[in-house]
Amino acid sequence: MYVDYHVHPDYSIDARSSIDDYCRKAVEIGLDEICFTTHYDIDPIRKEKDDFVRVDGKIMHFNSNWLDRYFEDLEKARTTYENLGLRVKFGIEIEYRKDIEEKIKRNLKDYNFDMILGAIHCLDHRAIHLEDEFKLCFQGLTAKEMCEKYYLEVEEAVDSGLFDVIAHLDLYKKFGLAYYGKGLLNECNLLVDRVFDLMENKAVGFEINTSCYRYGFNEPFPSIELLEKWRQREPYILTIGSDAHGIEYLAQNIRRGIKIVKELGLKLCTFNKRKIEKRF
Repeated sequence: MYVDYHVHPDYSIDARSSIDDYCRKAVEIGLDEICFTTHYDIDPIRKEKDDFVRVDGKIMHFNSNWLDRYFEDLEKARTTYENLGLRVKFGIEIEYRKDIEEKIKRNLKDYNFDMILGAIHCLDHRAIHLEDEFKLCFQGLTAKEMCEKYYLEVEEAVDSGLFDVIAHLDLYKKFGLAYYGKGLLNECNLLVDRVFDLMENKAVGFEINTSCYRYGFNEPFPSIELLEKWRQREPYILTIGSDAHGIEYLAQNIRRGIKIVKELGLKLCTFNKRKIEKRF
């Protein structure tokens, strides 16, 4: 199996390639499955930055009926490309916050996704993964304090029952390693067992996110150390995705990630209507 389960079409305002563009590229490179995961960010404190989606080149607010159009486009792609050997999966990546949990549930209850990714990109409404915000997020916090805040958010996301998979579990290292130093990983890894206990209990997995290689790292999100911890859990859930925001990044380093999976004796999962369809 050759799959990419984290792909942003141009519905995400920070992405630039259409669903059809990705599907044509996926067929060209031989992908078996592609799961589209448009951003869904409705934090009211960040509404001037994040509360937007793009439909037919027009910027709209999330409170519009854009999800209907998104599903129409995904269904068209599914029927168009299945005869070419590509399976198109319906996904979304949701920025989680406890205070908007019920609103997210109401807004998405009528949509039949194959997989829902949960993500923690922000702490105190500031993005840990953006170059113009991460210092504001980290300043005044020790590495331990930042990790505790991050993993508390992850635990709440897992406990919500909203998600099948948590995206880029140690995203904080993108800028945090340079900011805090290598001691950051020691502090954060001490907290992971409690999070993994909850994930195992709630049947929530995480992904191998290969975008980390684009930022100069020699391992994915999450680290090899965390993957080795995760393989002790049964039955663990694990997907893989490139976090592509343009067709040039589709499936980038996916084979590299699959090699790690094999070396660690792990198996990847694919989803259908929010249930595990295959382990490979």
